[in-house]
Amino acid sequence: MDDHDLTREQLVEELSRLGEENAHLQDSETKFRTLAESTDAQISVMQGDRYVYGNQALLDYYGVDQDDLLVTTVDDLTLGMISAEEIMRIAPQWEEAAARGETHFRVEFQDMEGRWFQTHATQIELDGEESFLAVAVDITELKRAQTEMYRADKMAALGQIVAGVAHEINNPNNFITFNLPILRRYVDAMRPWLERQLDQEPDASLLGMSLPDFLDDVYQLLENMEQGSRRITGIVSDLKHYVRSDEDQDRKAQPIAPSVERVMTLVGKQVRKMVRRFDVEIADGLPQVEMNAGKIEQVLINLVINAGQAADKDDSWVKLTTRSTVEDRVELVVEDNGAGIPRDTLDRIFEPFFTSKGRDQGTGLGLSISHRIVEEHGGRIDVESTVGEGTCFTVSLPAAEGG
Repeated sequence: MDDHDLTREQLVEELSRLGEENAHLQDSETKFRTLAESTDAQISVMQGDRYVYGNQALLDYYGVDQDDLLVTTVDDLTLGMISAEEIMRIAPQWEEAAARGETHFRVEFQDMEGRWFQTHATQIELDGEESFLAVAVDITELKRAQTEMYRADKMAALGQIVAGVAHEINNPNNFITFNLPILRRYVDAMRPWLERQLDQEPDASLLGMSLPDFLDDVYQLLENMEQGSRRITGIVSDLKHYVRSDEDQDRKAQPIAPSVERVMTLVGKQVRKMVRRFDVEIADGLPQVEMNAGKIEQVLINLVINAGQAADKDDSWVKLTTRSTVEDRVELVVEDNGAGIPRDTLDRIFEPFFTSKGRDQGTGLGLSISHRIVEEHGGRIDVESTVGEGTCFTVSLPAAEGG
């Protein structure tokens, strides 16, 4: 009887211990699920080619529920979100890490919507099976910030280079500028003597030209050189203005026309080499816009260069138009008759890092940065495009109060 009672006591004690352990496990599981479900990071556990767990962030990303997740292979879900090319790019990194016997490794990848993720994977043992615990964090904004920081560093370096180049260019240009008026006075002093020679020798000539034609040509050459010198001064000044525009982030009410003219000075010749015709129309009487001129010029430069690069016809053209609207806004319209943008691409052109160009032509940031700049100015940027016919970007900016 005593032995039976003792066994019962031991059983009760064992059941109590198991109950406490089960409660502890349930408490641990609750804490784990609370932590896993309260983060934006995608947390998953994989065994072989299947998920055995995924938190809500992972389910939302793939657009499935927990039951679908458990019966769908990892590859089937992944191929719906990540291109085969991207998988082929990152797969060797995982394989090399596994070959080195590493149990913890990291990889970055980009999905088909242009978002960047950093995944940390750890090899673990779960229920006696080799498994992987993976945590994927969206680093799209971090990538964008890093790229813009790199761009800002390059612009700062470019600013220093421009300052040095401007000094080196301005010195000889100043020499030309200061000496051309002296040369003009010399020619003026020679003119009476040449005219007297003409009276004595009506058929006199210099370099195969009659004396009147010779003098006209000399004055035309002087005028061309003076205009060229002024143009050099203007180009250097506009370039310095563009590079240093971000030093003053303050916006102020100012006319848009000078910005358009600076853009034409900087890239007009480049675009004209890309297309047969480049037209610019600046409407009269436009209201002022409260803006950082350098940033708006950056937007215009990006749009007109893109338009020129889209040229694919013998009669290619680009047109930049400024106009006002009845809603008291100023619009900058960049049109081309180039290749056009496919519908599936059109929906993504403002995404960071998305580009349909090759590596040598684009980073996928130009339109994204342009879009952000326009929004910072309280404006909007719209696009219409037809494949094979061309594209039209419209930047709409609010007019300054009282502008």
